[in-house]
Amino acid sequence: HQLRARNSGSESRAYGGIGWGEGEQWTLRSLHSGIDFTTFLDRTPAGIVMIDDQPAFVGLSTAGQIVRLVGRTSRTITAVSGDVVEVAVHPVKPLIAVQHSDSSISVFDLIVEKVVLTVRNNAQ
Repeated sequence: HQLRARNSGSESRAYGGIGWGEGEQWTLRSLHSGIDFTTFLDRTPAGIVMIDDQPAFVGLSTAGQIVRLVGRTSRTITAVSGDVVEVAVHPVKPLIAVQHSDSSISVFDLIVEKVVLTVRNNAQ
């Protein structure tokens, strides 16, 4: 099992999954089952998370404002979409952190499907 996330151009790894791609075509492999899944992404993914023992890419729309999970099934994470500056993926847990233009950061738990922490920049 891979214990740290890595996103270096055309390869992304996470605990239980690995993904690679070129251009818009990306492939996910579950390290548990060895099954591959190929999909199309508008941009290089931020990383991979494991949901119900299935890997999924965390990605952004072409405009970079809609956060999406893309795997065997896909869904939009509307609670943190819009006004997105950057997305980071936890290396082991199904958590993503989204930085917004006001410098706030929202941490979203992909299992309970809600924002579990918001950090605000009080200096503004």
